Order: sequence, then C-alpha cells, then structure tokens
Amino acid sequence: MKNRICIINVFYGTYPEWFRFFLKSCETNTIIDWYFFSDQKTIPSTSGNIRHIELSPDEFSILTSKTLNIQTEIKDFYKICDLKPAFGKIFHEYLKEYDFWGYCDIDLIFGDLSSFITDSFLNSFDVISFYSGFLSGPLCLYRNDLQSIELYKHSCSYPDVYRNAEHLGFDENIQRPEIKKLSLLKITKAIQFSFVYVFTKKLQEFSWEEFRYQFQWFFKKKTITQHKLVDMTEVVWLKTKRSEIRSYFNELLISDRHYNRIKYKNWKLIWENGKLVDQKNNKSIFAFHFIDLKNNPEWTVARSNYLKNQFTITPKGIYIE
Repeated sequence: MKNRICIINVFYGTYPEWFRFFLKSCETNTIIDWYFFSDQKTIPSTSGNIRHIELSPDEFSILTSKTLNIQTEIKDFYKICDLKPAFGKIFHEYLKEYDFWGYCDIDLIFGDLSSFITDSFLNSFDVISFYSGFLSGPLCLYRNDLQSIELYKHSCSYPDVYRNAEHLGFDENIQRPEIKKLSLLKITKAIQFSFVYVFTKKLQEFSWEEFRYQFQWFFKKKTITQHKLVDMTEVVWLKTKRSEIRSYFNELLISDRHYNRIKYKNWKLIWENGKLVDQKNNKSIFAFHFIDLKNNPEWTVARSNYLKNQFTITPKGIYIE
C-alpha cells in the first residue's frame, strides 16, 4: 500500500512575496498533502494537495497547551519552531489517515521530491532528516506511530522548552556549554573528523567554514549522554544508536548559507515543471533553502499574478523568464 504523507506549516502574518513560488513547488509534489495553518482567510492555491486551515495565534496556543498538557503561549512566532517535533501530537486529528507526517518552512523551493521519497525508502525509516549533521528543521518527516509522535518526550528539557516563551532551537540544536570549550577530547575528535572529512569530501570543495560547521555536529554526536538529551537531534541520535528507531540523515536540503560556506558563487537554479536544477553543473536539487537571501533588501522577487511553469533563482533574486 502506498504511503500517505502530510507536511504541516504554521505561519502567522501576511505571506511574503516569495510564498507564491514556494507554493508552486508544493503543488507539483502531489505525493504530499500540504497543510497550512495561519491567521489568513485564504491561501493563493486551488491545488488538490494544498489545504488551508484558519487558526489564530491564541487558538494555536490553546490547542498546544491542551494537547501537550503544558502551558504554552506564542508571543514570538519564531517560537513555533520549538513546537515542530510535537506537531504529530498537536495536529493528531488531521493526521489519522497518513503514514508519515512532517513539517516545513516556507522559505524553500522544492524540486521533484518523488524522485527520492519513494515507498521503499519510507518503509525503511522512522525519522528522516534532510541534513547530514543534525535534524533538519526546515523539512523533516516522522512515521505516524505513537513512538515517533512522542519522541520529543525523551528530551529532559522539553517541558521547560515549551513553557519558555523564547525560541531555543529545540527542533534542531540547543548548544550545550561544554561543546564550546576547548578540551583534549575536542582536539582528539577534530583530528579524527579531519580524516573522515577528507575522505568524504572533494578537495576542491574544501573550506574551513564548512569544516568547522560540520565538525560541530560530529563532536556534538560524540558527547551526548542518555541522561541529558537536550534537543530532538540528540533524542533521534541516541534512539537510533540503541536500535529503538531507524533514522536517516543526508545533506539533500541545500541553502544559500551552504553555498557561501563552500565559496560557491554565481550559482543559478532553474525550477521547471516541478524539477529544480543547478544550471551551472546540471545537477538536480532536492530542495533549496534561501534562509539568508530572503532578508537581503537587494534580493528581488518577481511580481506576477500568474506563475508560469519555469522560474530562476540566483543570488540576486527570483525571476520569471
């Protein structure tokens, strides 16, 4: 039987200009039903795999508090990221017919997800991260069973995180103080990681920024303890190590920040009929995250009431050609 997938997004405020391009890439990925909870009256899509549910911030806070039995209050909308690992429980009534549930951000453009997310792939895992180093907050999938739905409860910090009105990064990474400190263990692990990194990366793509970025996850993974699981990445790592769940981590979600770290300049991505391709090397892209570009006032987004089946993404903006 074919797996059914639902991905949830909770967003408050007016949808940004580039939301139309993100939505277009969701519409063509018909293997997924996309649920958008917001305080807006409508959503600019009539696609059968897009569903919009009006839900105010106060209603969301009440729903979250009642479902999790923890008093939560959403003042800063960025705080919603901390709640993502509990979406399977919070939105359980919407997810009953699905085999997998997940969450996503809206500053993304998806390629052809079906070329990778196949039934045989889904049947092999319980938690799927599209980052190699840690659990991917912008897009992540969980099996829709009780164990995966309640994974967040295995963190010692989750009650305090959910009561705290500040965003802490629970869905991805809450940095522990000892990771920042220089120690003999850290130096030893850095040497070990150097060999791993050199053998798995092309030398022409090497950069110290990327090396340091990837090492922090390597070291974090080597220093977790079962009695002090702080965030969801640590929970999934340990549960996987103990063979209690099956997880998948791979660097499929590419970002402008990643391109900057590896000094990849003048890139040009073409989205056409549901496929996303790096024109510079003719490589298919699973998904692109413009995490920094969206905040650049010089980054231009084309305005049009009708989106064609092709558009271009560059460091300068999104264009309709």
